[in-house]
Amino acid sequence: MANITCPKCSQSFDSSDPRQYVGRKEATVAGGVAGGYAGSFFGLAGFFGAIAGTLPCAVVGATVGYLTVSNFRRCPGRKCGHVFKI
Repeated sequence: MANITCPKCSQSFDSSDPRQYVGRKEATVAGGVAGGYAGSFFGLAGFFGAIAGTLPCAVVGATVGYLTVSNFRRCPGRKCGHVFKI
């Protein structure tokens, strides 16, 4: 497939190599934590009254993290390991 060049170390590698993907688990957890943190600052008015925004925003953040992780790659260089968006 196509070759990708790391913006940090200029090493070129194949974009279809599954070892270069950033893990879905890590992205899901990071999105959930970020969404929960952002949602903890406000409440949502729902059908059952006002509820904390922590859980709904954490679910949305985790879903967004899970779905967008395929746009990121990790450089296979020994010393680099830089994560970047393609």
